[in-house]
Amino acid sequence: VPLEGFSALQGISGSQRFQIHKAYGSPDHLPSAHT
Repeated sequence: VPLEGFSALQGISGSQRFQIHKAYGSPDHLPSAHT
């Protein structure tokens, strides 16, 4: 995470919203996150 926070994250095509997705299925799965 950049020092400026999640809003400063850069994706492959430049500045994009940070997305967090719920992991469905087993409760042992962690959420996934990407730009």
